[in-house]
Amino acid sequence: MNKNALIDTFRRAARIGGKRVTRQNLRKAGVLSAMSLAAATVCASAAQQNYLVIATINAVVTSGDDTYGNTFRTKGSLVGKQARLTYTYDTSKGQQITVGNPRSYSSIESVATASAFSNPTTATVTIDGHSFTLGDLPPGAKPGSLESYAERQGAPGSKEGYANFAMDETNNFSGSAYADIHFNDPPLVPSYDWKSPLSYTLGPNNTSYGDFNFRQAGGSLTKDQQAFGNLAITGVAVNSKPIGGPPSLLQLAYASDDVYGEDDAPPGYTYLYDNCYPDKCPTTGLRVAAYQTNT
Repeated sequence: MNKNALIDTFRRAARIGGKRVTRQNLRKAGVLSAMSLAAATVCASAAQQNYLVIATINAVVTSGDDTYGNTFRTKGSLVGKQARLTYTYDTSKGQQITVGNPRSYSSIESVATASAFSNPTTATVTIDGHSFTLGDLPPGAKPGSLESYAERQGAPGSKEGYANFAMDETNNFSGSAYADIHFNDPPLVPSYDWKSPLSYTLGPNNTSYGDFNFRQAGGSLTKDQQAFGNLAITGVAVNSKPIGGPPSLLQLAYASDDVYGEDDAPPGYTYLYDNCYPDKCPTTGLRVAAYQTNT
């Protein structure tokens, strides 16, 4: 699929879902078909720096229950308790896509084929200091036993932006954790890059929501775990750290050329300048940009 065809497909996805582009709409429009996925995927090469991207979602439980009291140490209602969803993404795993012209949507997700399985995500639900983690798969886990992803939309000039974080596992137990973030109160147009830094406190009229649901059989009522709940999200933060130390100049150059444009920057860095001055990038070779670490 060439560049123009990919852009047309992205626009079809946008029409399917109004202004909101989602993984489901991309699949309907053909972007995530077997043939087009290879063209849309931004693959991590040996020359690029990989990161652990951590998304932290703070919330309050609006409905829910710890059935046996073996998960969060509170048997019965969880309503009113402070909760936190923590998603950790390893960018060396799974697959990533970036689409749009200008770029306005990106995501990372688990990959499952008949012979391989790559999951980039773990998700932890914490209530009252007690946690339950999904995605920490044992050796030999079946490829179809888990689906995870993160996605974000937020093109410049767009009136709508959102971020989704999800985990759904059916391995030794069944469980899911989901957060749908709307940037409507207060209004915000976020970066389209799913892994770029984010700090957002929700207003009273924000329509974001989340939920969790899992069960693990332990053989008796004293060992069984079962908990579920709906969440009113209050704040979202996305941060990242390099895997194996900070990137080299060559890694940054490749990342700049392959992934980042204009004043975009790798996670944990701020764009300074590039070799496109005054307003024209070289027609051959790499676009080389300089970045400054945020730490």
